[in-house]
Amino acid sequence: MIDGEFFSNFTSIISLLTFSKVRVGYHLRQVARGKSLTHQVPLNTHHHITHVFYSLVAALGARYEDVVLSDLSLHNPRAHEHDSALKKLNLSDDSKIIVVNPNSSSLSVLRRWPADHFVHLISKLARKYPDHKFVFVGNVKEFSYVQNITERISLGNITNSSGKFSIGEYCALLKASKLIITNDSFPTHIASAYNKDVAVFFGPETPDFYGPLSLNSVSFFENIPCSPCLIVFDNKAENNCKDNICLKQIKPEQALRRIEEKFFKNELVLSSRENR
Repeated sequence: MIDGEFFSNFTSIISLLTFSKVRVGYHLRQVARGKSLTHQVPLNTHHHITHVFYSLVAALGARYEDVVLSDLSLHNPRAHEHDSALKKLNLSDDSKIIVVNPNSSSLSVLRRWPADHFVHLISKLARKYPDHKFVFVGNVKEFSYVQNITERISLGNITNSSGKFSIGEYCALLKASKLIITNDSFPTHIASAYNKDVAVFFGPETPDFYGPLSLNSVSFFENIPCSPCLIVFDNKAENNCKDNICLKQIKPEQALRRIEEKFFKNELVLSSRENR
């Protein structure tokens, strides 16, 4: 039994109920879990999360070179979700889709890059690259927050798709996209699994632990003294921060420059030639 949970003791109980003779998991003194394990693995937050999970199987004798991170793929039985997602947006397989996620999970809204910054960044990109479709995503509860952003941009190649998709359609949309611009949340990890181009804003968390590892990614992180503040050793408990300066200090102009340099290089070269 391999238990990959950091905090909850519930999985420890489940582990015991399996009556497995081998129970591997994390032991954290700070959150009092892991006492029921046969193999206690220390949780090292100075390593990336992929290495942290690898440490569980390493405790059983696996070698790192034997561990392969496979590409997450949508198989043919779920291809209809790809078609359904594009149909809901009136897009085709040839569409240049940029997915934008201005939300964060309910764990902490402090992980949101400011709405004003998203308005500034996407307005610039949408005007400069009118042949691209900028699809804002979110769940039903996030619709109003996202709508406030998209209405302020108010361009024809901007759409708010919050609440429109099933989880399968949502993943299919991410896979079909050219680029994903997101806060540190669910789309980051799906983008990494699909090996998609992705730009991620970090603040209360750190890319050293959760950031995408691929070369086709950009992580924004200011590394100020109080950041990261959402850490595993305090159960990621919400702190008393009321002003996420860690994200506010990542300016839209800075994000625009790095995103264009990384992901729009060909368009920039073409534009430069046309202006000569």
